[in-house]
Amino acid sequence: MLKFLMATVPFAAQVFPMEKPDAPPTETCCPIVELRQYTLHPGKRDVLIDLFDREFVESQEALGMKVIGQFRNLDNPNRFVWLRGFQDMPSRAQALKDFYGGPVLEGASRSGQRHHDRFQ
Repeated sequence: MLKFLMATVPFAAQVFPMEKPDAPPTETCCPIVELRQYTLHPGKRDVLIDLFDREFVESQEALGMKVIGQFRNLDNPNRFVWLRGFQDMPSRAQALKDFYGGPVLEGASRSGQRHHDRFQ
């Protein structure tokens, strides 16, 4: 079974130029960040990561979400962790509605199996 823990926490990732420490931030990304953690059946992590990279990164970013990073737990080969960011809670709600009700996951449902079910 695919298990996940999701936490939504306020977080401001800002970039400050090192050569001008008094300069204002040049970029602000994602005041709202989700930490998503998946525990997979043995041997399924790389399969999920390939699918995730191929199907889910661009489709989420097209809807205003930002895939901030992906992490492999070196101590647990059945663990996949990633971060997803949003500008604010209203845009998060809309982006999630559009993504989970959109063509990427609808296509998976029409095939008789949602993508994440393949890893149970």
